[in-house]
Amino acid sequence: MEYLRYDTLKKRKKEDCTEMHSVQKQMKQKKQMSMVALIGVTIAFFASVRPVPQVAETGWTLIFYMLFAALLFAVPLAMMSAELSTAYPQKGGSQIWVSNGLSPTWSFVSSWLLMLVMLSGMVMILSTVGELFGYVIGKPTLGENNVLSFFIVVGLFWILTILALKTDILQFVNLGAIVGVYIPFIVLAVLGCLYLARNGIVMQSYLADFKPSMLLPDLSHPRTLPMLAAFIFIFAGVEMSSVHINEVKNPKKTYPIGVLIAIGSVTIFSIAAGLGAADANVQGQMLVANVTQTFHLLFVEFGIPVIFEKIISLCILVGIMAQVCTWIMGPCHAMHQVAKNGGLPPFFQKTDARGNPSNIILMQAVLASCIALLLVIVPNVDEVFNVLTISANLFYCVIYILIAISAIRLRYTKPTMERPFRLGKRGNASMWFCSIIVLVCVGLTIYVSLIPPADVANKIVYTFGQAGFVLLMIGGALLVDHFKKPSWKQPETVSVKSNATNE
Repeated sequence: MEYLRYDTLKKRKKEDCTEMHSVQKQMKQKKQMSMVALIGVTIAFFASVRPVPQVAETGWTLIFYMLFAALLFAVPLAMMSAELSTAYPQKGGSQIWVSNGLSPTWSFVSSWLLMLVMLSGMVMILSTVGELFGYVIGKPTLGENNVLSFFIVVGLFWILTILALKTDILQFVNLGAIVGVYIPFIVLAVLGCLYLARNGIVMQSYLADFKPSMLLPDLSHPRTLPMLAAFIFIFAGVEMSSVHINEVKNPKKTYPIGVLIAIGSVTIFSIAAGLGAADANVQGQMLVANVTQTFHLLFVEFGIPVIFEKIISLCILVGIMAQVCTWIMGPCHAMHQVAKNGGLPPFFQKTDARGNPSNIILMQAVLASCIALLLVIVPNVDEVFNVLTISANLFYCVIYILIAISAIRLRYTKPTMERPFRLGKRGNASMWFCSIIVLVCVGLTIYVSLIPPADVANKIVYTFGQAGFVLLMIGGALLVDHFKKPSWKQPETVSVKSNATNE
């Protein structure tokens, strides 16, 4: 009997070792993402040429705003994410970090809010497709039709969802980043610089009457803080590329360097493109929501045929598709990790042959279709855009607070954990510094987001309504987590030792 028991245990141990080596081999084979691919994916997560008019509207101050947002928000956040993602290389991103740093409950909250952020963002960005496509076919007013905008948003979202399930969507993301981000940015930056060289500072433009003091924001102006918060959230999502950490070659060096290059590239091109657009547009006549306006002015200035205006609109359209593709997959992997840990019923734990959480991805498409109904219910598309923007910003702020607290807490609860990339060679001062900087920027954004616009009649209802909606979504997630069942947890068939447990 003892011999049989020993023989059985030995056989099982051998099978477990074989299975473990098989899993490790698969993980190793997945590390195929190069530095260039990582940069492309990271840029696709947060970069877009669409904010250029908003950037340009601030004139010379845009240089300060962009550098402030990049150096005091994007870089600290990226460095925190680099440490956390290399310490916890499993798929799931912030869900894994918050789960280990705080608790599985707050991990579920962060994953739920991240999905809401992505859903709001995807509906927002797809709502601009009608206008861009209208420029391509010569009908700029196409995007003003609410019902048509709804069907465009829902139709495109479902098409991209199916593509995400059936194909290697990252291949399209890299191409989309080149076509839809790099090319428009480079064209706008180059033409803007040429415009400045040819015409100098135009006296009717946003760069007129230059004074050194114009490089710094006027803190007495009521729009200063809102604009600063808007620039900060140009970089929102920079940490999302960490979901692909398993696919990166040599993540210890590749990930932090790639993310820093992505931030630096977007900052430089945003400043160049913004200054060019600010000089080409007459003060008070820039349409902040219409990036093609600046391209049109520059193309007319240099005698470039109208067909190229349509081509550049098509490029931006491709960039939007690429950005949505990255957003479709990112939060779903985080939510799938929550489901496997027992946070959601077994229905949401299902994966397809490609390892994608198929039911969660489909659920996401259904929720996005429901949110898109706002385009039909609310007459003004701009109002829908503004409401979704503020909600997404507030949700993101809560997520960043949880990430920052988790990063600090892990330094004390798991001090000996292996961290392939570590902020600071010794001590915790660097992590405290980055976390506090991020928390200050997030606090500023929350404060600004709750300030009612000038045209709002009941400002108290607006402020408490926005805050109440966020608290309601957090409370809903806590309620679901409270009533979860032990039977939902997926049994672990293979135990693979990782950095997360190597203490």
